[in-house]
Amino acid sequence: GCTDAPGSAKMDHNGTTMVSSNRETADAPAKVVEFYTAKLGKPASSTSTAQMAIVQWDKDPKRKVMLTANVDEGKTKITLVVEKS
Repeated sequence: GCTDAPGSAKMDHNGTTMVSSNRETADAPAKVVEFYTAKLGKPASSTSTAQMAIVQWDKDPKRKVMLTANVDEGKTKITLVVEKS
C-alpha cells in the first residue's frame, strides 16, 4: 500500500484540469508500475531502471496520465499526474 505525501495539487486552466498526487510506498518502482498498469492498461510509453520509472498512458484523448516513481531514502516516491480536457 501507499500513503499520501506532501505536495499534491489541482489546477484548472482553459478547460483543462490537471491533478497531481504525491504518494510514498515501500514497494519498488516496478511494482508501482505493475499496479497502475493493471488499472489503466498498457502504457503508451515507459522508461525504467531498478531505481526509477516514468510511464505515460494516453489511450483516452481527453485524459492523459503520467507516473513517476523513484527510490529516495529507502522509500519509493510516486507522483501521479492526471490531465483531463
